[in-house]
Amino acid sequence: AMTPQNCLFGSSSSSKTMSSQQQPSTKESSSSEAKENIAEKVFQKGNEHYTAGDLKKAEMAYSRALLYHPTDALKCTIVSNRCAVRIKLGNLVEAKHDAEETVRLNPCWGKAHFRLGDVYLRMKDLENAWIHLRRSVELDSSNTYFRKNIDRVEDMMEKEGLVEKLKELKNRVTNTSAVQFLPNID
Repeated sequence: AMTPQNCLFGSSSSSKTMSSQQQPSTKESSSSEAKENIAEKVFQKGNEHYTAGDLKKAEMAYSRALLYHPTDALKCTIVSNRCAVRIKLGNLVEAKHDAEETVRLNPCWGKAHFRLGDVYLRMKDLENAWIHLRRSVELDSSNTYFRKNIDRVEDMMEKEGLVEKLKELKNRVTNTSAVQFLPNID
């Protein structure tokens, strides 16, 4: 479905507010802070490997950073970057799992949907590629790269004879958007 998913900006759907009884002790809190710092450092090392073009080392560093149980916000970025590496390495099944996890962690992040759409595109699943690339544009309409990719998928769909499917998908988006903005007549 193309309806906005759990988009409460500034909050993660997977993070819950803890009651005072559930708050970690100071010892646990400093331990989780230390783990977060280590995760951040290992993540940055992954970025350095990525920039240097050593994709295998980048992938390993990102995976290692996840072992330190970072917060959802950092985890989302780490998994997204690992997804990008796995796409470049041609590991599409693993990349798809990462992209799905990124969307789950932050359904309001355009780049998360872009990554998933990109994986679907590379897997030749044009319908799902269009759905997620379209969502990325909805969430980040100023990103021209996202826009170019949806245009590319639409061209591919037309060449593949999927004109009716494309019309149906666009109709679904139009109808869903129209319902969201109907005035309350009551």
